[in-house]
Amino acid sequence: MKDRYSLGTLALFAAVFIAYANSLQNGFHFDDFHTVVNNPYIRSLHNIPRFFSDATTFSVLPANRTYRPFVSTTLAIDYALGGGYKLIWFHIGTLLVFLLQLFAMQQIFTAIFKMVKAPEPYMMALLATAWYGLYPAMAQTVNYIIKRGDVYSAFGVTAALAIYIRWPNYRPTGIYLLPFAFALLSKPTAVVFPVLLFAYICYFERTSNHPFRSALLKTLPSAGVCAILMWLQAAMTPKSYAPSTLSNFDYCITQSFVLLRYFGSFILPIHLNVDTDLSPFTSISPLALIGFLFLILLIAAIALTARSASLHPISFGLLWFLVTSLPTSVYRLSEVENDHRMFMERVLDTSDVFPQLAVRQLIGFRGN
Repeated sequence: MKDRYSLGTLALFAAVFIAYANSLQNGFHFDDFHTVVNNPYIRSLHNIPRFFSDATTFSVLPANRTYRPFVSTTLAIDYALGGGYKLIWFHIGTLLVFLLQLFAMQQIFTAIFKMVKAPEPYMMALLATAWYGLYPAMAQTVNYIIKRGDVYSAFGVTAALAIYIRWPNYRPTGIYLLPFAFALLSKPTAVVFPVLLFAYICYFERTSNHPFRSALLKTLPSAGVCAILMWLQAAMTPKSYAPSTLSNFDYCITQSFVLLRYFGSFILPIHLNVDTDLSPFTSISPLALIGFLFLILLIAAIALTARSASLHPISFGLLWFLVTSLPTSVYRLSEVENDHRMFMERVLDTSDVFPQLAVRQLIGFRGN
């Protein structure tokens, strides 16, 4: 089994690399110009320390200057390795981080499937990882150079959770917090990690008569790191930063429908577009009501599947989708919908393998 699993893992990574190989010469687009092409700061490795102390180095446009020091650092390294704007160097590093993220995802899937005694947990984990790694909705984020922040953020959150799960003896050292810190200093959407960790512990590691209190205590170190780095993020972000001109009302009432479109794209990716054509709703329209209904049904599904231990992977996957969508659903951005926002939401979604697990458990396979 292990030999077959190892061979399958190598085959998966090779397939993902081959699938993205023809994108290594893709050009610069949209936000790449003000953050990469026209940004003089990334043209010297001597600016790396400054990236961590001066967010104005992130972009030549004042309204787009935000604090993402690891993104700027890796862009400077890419520029130095290529001796200029050699496209392959700006793509290969992101692809390698993506492969590391897939490995971390595989570890999480394997552990969760084993916990609920799923049939062939290794192969199911491989299938779940392959579904994500080769799925068309992921391609924009991996190919779009400046959106490496989303890749780094998803990798850091996933790696932190994988380390926490697979090496419990090292939890007191806080080593799992290192990739989480990397994620937050790449893009603040990683702020959801403490919530995801809390949920994981509640679902799969109940060891006391007070599971929620115990989970909360175990989550405190990550919450502390999160609080410190988010304070740093706020302190470092220039006052010129202006992520959106949309009203809070218009943006927020559109987000439930956006989540419905994201969820649908996990099954049938028919709305993929690097430049979305979805306009914000200006009133409670029928589409807005459909979105609200979807959100209610999603929360109900999370609650119902949480009632059975054998269905906890389903509930956790749906909760992951909802929680990871919150930062970009609550914090106004310039557009109400972007494909790259699905990147972290999709990590442990339930669109493929988790439903298979549910069906198998319900018809009599081993379960708790």
